Amino acid sequence: MTSSISRRSLVLGFSSVCLFLGLIVCASTFVHILAQGFAAWDAPTYLAAGERLNAGHNLYALVAGDRPVLLDPPYWIVPLLSPPPIAVLWRPLALLGSGSMLA
Repeated sequence: MTSSISRRSLVLGFSSVCLFLGLIVCASTFVHILAQGFAAWDAPTYLAAGERLNAGHNLYALVAGDRPVLLDPPYWIVPLLSPPPIAVLWRPLALLGSGSMLA
């Protein structure tokens, strides 16, 4: 009986620590977002990538006339961190413009 109580306490303690660490990560991310101003990253980034492909521009570089995307030097300095297939999937949506980001 003592073994099951110790095991239950261990599982409860480990779960509590994981929950606490998860909350810390979420809170720090939320504070970072608030400090920079909220911006949805994924949809506009993928839309911009699809637009660059449709325009015949480089997928991993911005030129004049491209949709602006969030860059966060020194962490990333390129407009797309995802593999190319995501931009290919967004090419048809890019023809719709900003309306393609609406849910």
